[in-house]
Amino acid sequence: PTTWDETIILDAKVGDYIVTARRKDSDWYVAGMGDWSTYDLDLQFDFLDNNSLYSATICKDGINADRYAADYALSNNTQIKHKEKMKMLWLNKSKVAWRYLPSIYFVTTSVMWSMEYLMKSKFDLLGFCKGWKNIITVIPHEKRQKLNSKTLDYLKQLDARLWY
Repeated sequence: PTTWDETIILDAKVGDYIVTARRKDSDWYVAGMGDWSTYDLDLQFDFLDNNSLYSATICKDGINADRYAADYALSNNTQIKHKEKMKMLWLNKSKVAWRYLPSIYFVTTSVMWSMEYLMKSKFDLLGFCKGWKNIITVIPHEKRQKLNSKTLDYLKQLDARLWY
């Protein structure tokens, strides 16, 4: 489409990459663009309807994409299930808590979202274990940029929910 009903920036780093989601009618289009570096991003799809099952066509760069732009691979009809969206939400909320908030908020966010995942996934224990495996990797791989105390006090004054 050439016009969009809605555009959301899913992730971006100025000068490096951008990932956007755009909606036309009921169809969503997610695309990323970046420099020559390789990026492994965990995207949050919480803008999708919780009660729907989505089918995705995924286009990935091929091994020679840096020299030949037409080198790519398509995989059709990849299913995105609600419990996968829940696992992404759990991971992304935990990452944000780890990056910016005191450690106690990381712990409470991770634990409470894991319980939410269990309830919404009808106690999918395998997904639960995989989710925790991803959560544990947040600590050594995500750089912390804790908010200063003045900003944290301001958020508390606004009654911002900093936990779960």
